[in-house]
This record gives sequence, structure tokens and C-alpha cells, in this order.
Amino acid sequence: MYNTAGTTRVAITLLYAGVNNVAILDGGYEKWVTDGKPVSTDPVTLKPVTYKGIVRKGMFVNINYVADAIGKSTIVDARDPEVYNCLYTEPWCTEPGHIPMAVNLPTPSLWNIGDDYITYKDYRTLKGLAEDVVGKNKWKEVIVYCGVGGYASTAYFVLREVLGYVNVKVYDGSAQEWTHAGMPVECS
Repeated sequence: MYNTAGTTRVAITLLYAGVNNVAILDGGYEKWVTDGKPVSTDPVTLKPVTYKGIVRKGMFVNINYVADAIGKSTIVDARDPEVYNCLYTEPWCTEPGHIPMAVNLPTPSLWNIGDDYITYKDYRTLKGLAEDVVGKNKWKEVIVYCGVGGYASTAYFVLREVLGYVNVKVYDGSAQEWTHAGMPVECS
């Protein structure tokens, strides 16, 4: 599952760098091959171009920004419910818990997890999951985080790029930085 989150990590890095029209191949290479799509081992010759992207400076936020946003913005914890509810402490965190007032939208709930590959749930299902947790207001600020940044990238991509929430930000330091800094946590 972390490999699938790694794909969105690359995607949001490209978005941050100002690359437009970033897409994800649903199911990845594994599904492509399983579906019998053509593959090639021929070398690819790239043509250099001048980069003209504009960095999305406000896309990533820091620990102080998140602390100030508690109670004002919707803060989304993208980790598994067992972690969010303090039943399990991730090894990179100093203690269990989530950022105060954070809501839980577990990244794996956005996926269809098969034996050979992972795909995303259909648009209507994703929309329903997001509206149940984040709400229908697509203009309200949403800050996503997870344990170390991978699941947060998937939540960002689905909320912003697929569902059209306008004001989504990533707290890349995530629970690892938050707990190591001794910031307050709560259990639901």
C-alpha cells in the first residue's frame, strides 16, 4: 500500500513544482500488464525543454501553521483508524494520538485493494467519503497529514485533484514531527 502512496507523493511533488496536468495511472504498471496492455523495453530519447513551472508555495505548511489552524481549518489525519484512535503507535512517533480536532479519512479507504494491484474507488464513492469527513464546502481550508507524509499525499491528490477541493494543504512533517516536537495530541 505504501508503494501506491509513493505514486501520489511523486504526483504532488510535480504539482508543487508547477507541472500542470499531472495524472496517476490507476492500478499502476501491475494493472496495465494484467490487463494485457502493451509494454516496451525500447530506450526513450527525451527532448530537453526549458522549465517554466511556477512553484505552488502555499501547498505545504509547517508545524506552526498547523498549530494556528486548529479549530479554524479542517485538519485531516489520513492514517489508519487504529492509529488515529490510539490503538497503535507508529514507530516514528513518540506517542499515540492525533492532532487535536483532526478528523480521520484513512487513505486505504480510498482504494480498492486487490491481490495484484490497488485501484482508486469510483468518483461517487470518493466524493461520499470526503463529504462525510471533510464536508461539502470545497473552499474551506483543509490540511492533510499522516505519519510521515505518504498517505497525506494520497489524501491531498484525491481531495484537490480528483474532487476539486480548492484550499487543500499538506503538513509534510506529519505526526512524526508533531509528536517529536511535543505538540498536543488527543485520542478519539
